[in-house]
Amino acid sequence: MPVWVIDGALNFAPYFGLPLGLLIVPVVIFRRWKLVALAAVPFMLWAVVMLSVNLLLVRGRSCPETAALRVVTANVLVGNPQLSALADAVLAQSPDIVVFEELTLEFEDFSPALAKAYPYRISTETPWVTLASRLPLEDMRRVPLDPPIPGREPLAARVRVGDQAVTVLGTHEIPSLSTITYREHGKQYSLLEWEILQATGPVVVIGDLNATIYSPQFLNFLRRSGVRPVSTASQQPTHTPTLNLSIRIDHVLIRDLAACDEQVFDLPGSDHDGLAVGVRLK
Repeated sequence: MPVWVIDGALNFAPYFGLPLGLLIVPVVIFRRWKLVALAAVPFMLWAVVMLSVNLLLVRGRSCPETAALRVVTANVLVGNPQLSALADAVLAQSPDIVVFEELTLEFEDFSPALAKAYPYRISTETPWVTLASRLPLEDMRRVPLDPPIPGREPLAARVRVGDQAVTVLGTHEIPSLSTITYREHGKQYSLLEWEILQATGPVVVIGDLNATIYSPQFLNFLRRSGVRPVSTASQQPTHTPTLNLSIRIDHVLIRDLAACDEQVFDLPGSDHDGLAVGVRLK
């Protein structure tokens, strides 16, 4: 079986618990006690994996008013006719920094209020991802992919929080739906990893990663780069790609920052929910 198929299936690992648990039921009903342990092994392995992976999550704590940064990731859905309402939903979160994915328009085209609130911004060369801030951004740049993939190069900048410079990375990972796109997905991770490891001080990665924390490729990226996802143990989903199986693929990843809170909120007209996270300096 191709590795991209396995990796993609494991994005839905939390849903494996029920069928694995049901394997034990007929064994117990028919009193095949010697087989109970054997039937329970897959379920126990699943439970251990779930617990281990969830240890990577950074839980939010109370945040002081000073030296705090609120960030949002919002996949708007390309062609969304409700962009104005979506902009209002984002503005209601009062974020300092927003990363929009699948956005092909300028802010002024659908929300003058959004354009006014976030004057500092950079987009991919082919409009698709926009990193926007109400705070001044330093060293704004596109991180080139080789070979280029239109709209998929990560965006990088720095923002001052108190007296500390925080590196901000915005990204929209290519979904791994074939051997080719699995490799391209990995190239994006490699670029992000390089930027994270080269950065000094705190780092926050914001975007649609098109992977859950149960994807082996994503887990390997987290291990190598040292960033950690902000979430509660429930992993409130942000997207429902198939069969009403909802998953969290939109993330805020941090290094050398503390998490304050998180909120998943509705994005009118989009097939994703937005994710707002508060972070603070340690």
